[in-house]
This record gives sequence, C-alpha cells and structure tokens, in this order.
Amino acid sequence: MDVSVLKMSFILVKLKELNLLDNDLNPVSYSVFKNRASIQKFGNQGRDQLKIVHVGLYKENLFGFYVNCAPDPQAMKEAYSWFLYLVKGEFERIDVQWGNSGMPLTYAGLRAANVPKKFLK
Repeated sequence: MDVSVLKMSFILVKLKELNLLDNDLNPVSYSVFKNRASIQKFGNQGRDQLKIVHVGLYKENLFGFYVNCAPDPQAMKEAYSWFLYLVKGEFERIDVQWGNSGMPLTYAGLRAANVPKKFLK
C-alpha cells in the first residue's frame, strides 16, 4: 500500500514500533537504519536489477523503499534519504510502501490487510 494514502500519525506510529524513531520522533542514524534494513533483488544482475530496501517485520509492519540505484551501498543510502523524507511527510519524491501481509514474491506493491479506515486519508 502506498504510504501517501495513509495518515501521517499512522506512519509515525508504525515507524516508532520498529524503533526507527526516538521518543521525540527523531529518525535514527544511517548506521542504525542500515543494520535494520535488508535488500531484496529482482531480475538480472547489473544496472537493470530492481531493488527494494525492506525495514520491519514481514507479516506485521514492513516498509518497502523502491529505490533506483544499482550498487547496494547507494541503494541503502537512497532508502535512508527517502526514510528522512517519509518522517517529514514529504511523499512526492519517494516510492515507499507499507504492508503487513508478508514479503512480496514479485516486484509489486506490498499488501496491507485490515487497515482501519480511520488511518486512511
């Protein structure tokens, strides 16, 4: 589910549950983010390979950052910069999704099940 359809309060709660925000809602450092994230790759190796940087628990609370970089270190840095935009509520520049129905098997959107309407815009 694209994060732009979710209320900001819901997003912040979910990030806080993953300990990606401190008590004052400040984002964690890059090194902490990098240690909690994993990269899932789709397609052939090389520049055309698609990547998603996942942070969270697959069947409960998972954010997917659909980055546009080839090398893994650059992909992780881009995902972190998108995470910072996400915390600020700036959705125009980023492709971030949230889900609670497991890891996607294809390069498609994360699925969200049973999200109460009060958390949708």
